[in-house]
Amino acid sequence: MNLFERITHVSPMDCVITDNNVLFVVNRGLLRKSIGRDASSIKRLKEKFKKNVRIVEYNPNIEVFIKYLMSNIQIISVSEQDDTVHVTINLKHRGLAIGKGGEIIKRNRDIIKRLYGKELKLITK
Repeated sequence: MNLFERITHVSPMDCVITDNNVLFVVNRGLLRKSIGRDASSIKRLKEKFKKNVRIVEYNPNIEVFIKYLMSNIQIISVSEQDDTVHVTINLKHRGLAIGKGGEIIKRNRDIIKRLYGKELKLITK
């Protein structure tokens, strides 16, 4: 997290590191600053970590945050039930949502649990 702050001049709220990916969550309004001009900060972070780097803006509304987190996936609906968030996605995006060896879904479940205290359940249609 110190490396992220040194490169971007933004203090991240949270970070999840997996085998091939690094996800940083930044406070609202700091996404553009953390990415840098022409994505220069992301490029430098990729070089340093030797992994894919993703930066997502925090939102207190879990539905909005999930849409930011899974922006490359067609989300049909997001619903909350007790301590679980059900995210319904298009069947053709299932592979993107899960990732190689389940890496992406594990990362997303971890960050949702840490920030919101809820379990993430993926449903395909």
